[in-house]
Amino acid sequence: MAITSKTISNRLWTICVLLVGVIFIVGPLVPLGIATGVPYMTVVALTARLPGRRSTTLFAIICSVLTFRGFLPWPASEQLWQVTANEALALLAIWVTAALVSGGNKTEAALEDERTLLRTLMDVWPDMVFVKDRASRFIAANEKTAGVMGARSTEEMIGRTDHDYHAPELADEFVAYERQIIKCGKPVMGREEAVIGPDGETVWLSSTKVPLIRDGEVVGLIGINRDITPRKQGEQALSAAKEQAELANRAKSEFLANMSHELRTPLNAIIGFSEIIAQQTFGPVSNDKYQGYGQDICDAGRHLLDLINDILDLSKVESGVDELHADVLAVEEVADSVIRLLNGRAEDAGVALTMETVSDVPAMCADSRKLKQILANLLSNAVKFTDRGGQVVLRISCSPDSGHVFQVCDTGIGMAREEIPKALSLFGQVDGQLNRKQEGTGLGLPLTKSLVEMHGGSLDFESELGSGTTVTVRFPPERILQDAHPKKSHPEDGRAVS
Repeated sequence: MAITSKTISNRLWTICVLLVGVIFIVGPLVPLGIATGVPYMTVVALTARLPGRRSTTLFAIICSVLTFRGFLPWPASEQLWQVTANEALALLAIWVTAALVSGGNKTEAALEDERTLLRTLMDVWPDMVFVKDRASRFIAANEKTAGVMGARSTEEMIGRTDHDYHAPELADEFVAYERQIIKCGKPVMGREEAVIGPDGETVWLSSTKVPLIRDGEVVGLIGINRDITPRKQGEQALSAAKEQAELANRAKSEFLANMSHELRTPLNAIIGFSEIIAQQTFGPVSNDKYQGYGQDICDAGRHLLDLINDILDLSKVESGVDELHADVLAVEEVADSVIRLLNGRAEDAGVALTMETVSDVPAMCADSRKLKQILANLLSNAVKFTDRGGQVVLRISCSPDSGHVFQVCDTGIGMAREEIPKALSLFGQVDGQLNRKQEGTGLGLPLTKSLVEMHGGSLDFESELGSGTTVTVRFPPERILQDAHPKKSHPEDGRAVS
């Protein structure tokens, strides 16, 4: 049976009472009462182990009375002064001892209060809290620690190590990690650890361990482990869901890419034959309506082909199949080739299409076909949504801080600020009486944005309803090439996308 502090106190009380009785009986037998106070002083000193200051005071009073009582049997004689001096010294020794013991009891009580407070805080703390010595043995732990480690009580853990609660490999890892902390004397915050709980389930912990320093020397460490299992499970579930979504999206993109290839072959035949009918290549058509129908079929086929091309390009980007083929490009030549490509469309729409550049624009490292597609998409959109008599300007600049910057500014119909996110979304077309007069797939801007981001750049969209639109494309400064030999540009490399 465990011996409690109350049992020890009761036994000390009994010993002190017995000693007082023995000293009182034996005291008169000692000559002159010289040693009477010394045993009583010992009794008072023993009360240091009794709880509270009252016990010490009580025994000091009892011992003083008995010491004085032991003086009475001595007859008056020439030795009286010696007996009196001895008894006075004995009383002084008793009360000095009582004062010292009381002071020690007060200090011990304060320390006990602090220990009780610390134990209470540790036990109510929701995290695992423990203290280890230099050999990684537990010297203190709270109830949470005992529960996670599978111990029956905190007392059971004292003197044990991680080897008593974990698999050897994991315990070796923890001990080596803790000894490194003790050796370096530096704390480690928020280290994630996985342990096996008493129920066999994995428990994730965020571990913080701080060296315990006494008199300038590291004597152990203090650890606080927080259970982050719900958070880790949530992260794992989110990661699995994200992976599934990416697989589904990749499958969708691959399906669209395959279907686009399958659709383009018969669609090209439809466009080709309808164009022959509309242009009466093999002779006049007997009924003019058939010629008109042929042109309608050709126009609808071209529109559908643009849509399929957009889907194919976008699916390549999303699935990661499309790759950049870096070329050394003369920026002004690339832009000029795109302007020439779209000049006919701009003239038909009655829109002035121009280009403005600063002097000495340096060469650029980029994918030639994709850069032309970016510019063609933006310029064709600007021409499409600009009324007759309007203007579209392509401005090009470059600096070491901002990199190459392309701005497409138009005086077209514009759009409200809240409609911009919809215009940049897949198949997003802003509904309105003005812009819905123009056909479009709703994929041009999202595709352009993806192509820009493939280069590490950004696309900014500014517009105001009735005041035109400005689209700014920025490429990172690291794509600037000085003293390079640019690749010659060919107009046919670019393709405008609605």
